[in-house]
Amino acid sequence: LRRLQPFGLPRPALASTVPAARRPPRAASVEGTMSRGVPVRITQGIEPQHNRVAFMRAMAQFGEVVYCRKPPYSGIPGEDYVNIGFASSSAAERAYEELKAGRV
Repeated sequence: LRRLQPFGLPRPALASTVPAARRPPRAASVEGTMSRGVPVRITQGIEPQHNRVAFMRAMAQFGEVVYCRKPPYSGIPGEDYVNIGFASSSAAERAYEELKAGRV
């Protein structure tokens, strides 16, 4: 017997019914770049007045910023962080070195 949803509708298929040979190919990343970016995590010097846009602007001097994730400020030392994603690993390395030296 075929299981039916309310009102006599058939259940939706759980998996794709299109054969793998007919599915469109997944987008390939461009050589030398990453789709999600190269992450750098900032864990010191974060204050309540700092926002995501300010971090993106400050980090843009090292290269293209792909994303910036900043959770709400907690006020607990060591708990606050900001994740910055760069388009290239060279930009991430430059930013990391400047952050480590305390120049940013």
